[in-house]
Amino acid sequence: MQVMDRNWVVVSQQPAAGELIAEGDAVLSVVKIGEPGDCS
Repeated sequence: MQVMDRNWVVVSQQPAAGELIAEGDAVLSVVKIGEPGDCS
């Protein structure tokens, strides 16, 4: 569970954008900005 929603970047998501989903089906992979793997 992500407590603070600042300084994070989404690096992947399931399902892809635009697909219809049910509640609780979305999965976002995030990293904190400035940490290894933040894609910046």
